[in-house]
Amino acid sequence: MKVKCIIYKLFLALMLFTNCKQHPHEENEGKINEVDNYRSSFKAFLNKFKVIKLPYYFSDNNDNISGLNTLDEGSADTLFIKPEGGSCYCQGILPDTSKYYAVIVLFPADSYYPMLYTFSKAGKKISKEFLLVAGCGPGPEVVYCNSTTTIYKNNSIYSADSATLLDVDSTGAPIKNTEDSTVRFKKGYISKSGKVIISGIENISLARRNQHL
Repeated sequence: MKVKCIIYKLFLALMLFTNCKQHPHEENEGKINEVDNYRSSFKAFLNKFKVIKLPYYFSDNNDNISGLNTLDEGSADTLFIKPEGGSCYCQGILPDTSKYYAVIVLFPADSYYPMLYTFSKAGKKISKEFLLVAGCGPGPEVVYCNSTTTIYKNNSIYSADSATLLDVDSTGAPIKNTEDSTVRFKKGYISKSGKVIISGIENISLARRNQHL
């Protein structure tokens, strides 16, 4: 009986030892597969973006979505960017991919607006930046408004909202002949490490056609 008990204990010890030896290998294999899957998903994500020729120019008065791929909410795209509020369009990827990837995605609002994302070569998000200043919205006081962004060949960024507005009275109705033109802008750049650096918003008020008294 003692011999059987000893043999049984030795068998259990051997099984435990074998499991301990196999477990790290299986764990490492699982991690390798996970990394490979992430890289494959990142590559498939990047393939949705066409290379943008610089300088890149965006205006919210233009049709900016024709012929573009969309991000898929039911796919691995959400590992990198989560679509919000409807279809998000892959406008393009900046041409210099030597140290990082920079992609522009159009998100839906009153009109589509551009977001700049940068990722490391391994797919880790570095920066996320709203490229417009504030964007243009409808209103009784708005005579004209255009939001634009330019990314130049040296990766510098200039964004501006150009607007012509009217004063409004206490009821919110626009007052004629009180047009005032303003430009709100911000500047920035993409650093060599892929980080997006943007300045504060500045404002220039242009000459008013007729000062209301």
